[in-house]
Amino acid sequence: MKTETRSGPVVQFLFTEPELETRLRWYFDRVDDVNVRFRNDLQQLPIADVLVFPAEKSTQVLELAGHGCSHVPRIAYGPASLLTACFGAGCSDFLREPWDIDELHIRLSKSVTFRRFRVGGQVLEMAPGYLSGQKSSCGISHGEYLVLRLLVGHPDQVVPREVFFYALRRDVSTDSRLVDVYISRLRKKLDAAVGSLPDEAGIQSVRGVGYRLISGNAAAASGCE
Repeated sequence: MKTETRSGPVVQFLFTEPELETRLRWYFDRVDDVNVRFRNDLQQLPIADVLVFPAEKSTQVLELAGHGCSHVPRIAYGPASLLTACFGAGCSDFLREPWDIDELHIRLSKSVTFRRFRVGGQVLEMAPGYLSGQKSSCGISHGEYLVLRLLVGHPDQVVPREVFFYALRRDVSTDSRLVDVYISRLRKKLDAAVGSLPDEAGIQSVRGVGYRLISGNAAAASGCE
């Protein structure tokens, strides 16, 4: 079994039924782009890139993830009746029963593509606490990372302000300037990372709605405000 080699994302399965674990091990032992582990302890290093678990365990996983893994994307699986609750608990994706492992494999690939992204036509890389471009690298706070991850996950699309507060899970009013502060810091760091972004690129404000990240694709840029 390929685990912890870092040739691909580390996917940690939690609270996995024995029969499903056997099938998952058999499948992922035959692919080269994912490393898997099966344990309910999130203290092991390296920190997983994605967490996968049954939907009925979302509360327990949320509690576990609070110990240094709250930024890790989470994929739940289970009946459609639990979909809303899982997204409400911060899951980034949901597999409705019945599902197969091929589908999970595709979803896993999608969950980690945000680590390399485009801004103003230039490629950057991000990870928890880290942002890098062709000109420089810098650290980013946990809050900045969560905000940037939302923007990167929806390139050239407006992300409403309420969604940022929801992702940050802060008990503050949406009238707070918290998100604006994070956006301001990220703009400076993105600009420094690539050496200077064009005026029409970067993170744009959409008055009264939210923010969007302009990737620099020609088709998307033509519709910018």
